[in-house]
Amino acid sequence: MKKNMDDEKALLFIREEIDSIDSEIIALLESRLNLSLQIGNVKRNLGKELHDDAREELILQKIDELAILYPKED
Repeated sequence: MKKNMDDEKALLFIREEIDSIDSEIIALLESRLNLSLQIGNVKRNLGKELHDDAREELILQKIDELAILYPKED
């Protein structure tokens, strides 16, 4: 019985940790969005195109490289 209680406490703790990380991820995404908006404003001021295919490709390549570090579940 005690083992079940310990496991239940562990489960609750782990879920709280995941919830905390989720909140951090959302905050980071909000920061990234705000920076993207700033870039858009600067590009407008410079008369540049907002969309940059080369930059987008670079970002996607970087994401692919980072994703390799994490194993996929079966």
